[in-house]
Amino acid sequence: IVGRISPKTWAAMEVFLGSIAIEDYDSMAYSLIQMGATSNNVNASAFARDLEKVFSSIKASVL
Repeated sequence: IVGRISPKTWAAMEVFLGSIAIEDYDSMAYSLIQMGATSNNVNASAFARDLEKVFSSIKASVL
């Protein structure tokens, strides 16, 4: 085993994966913040809006 995932990170990953399925960008942003994927003082609402733009762009290019 190379490493272990902390319970906090594992829980955040579960929320993240679920939020992708239902397109819940606020939960997606929150979970990424909990995983440490951002700086400490990120604006979660702005981050969620940015995620929505990225995912909408990807979705539009696939359709």
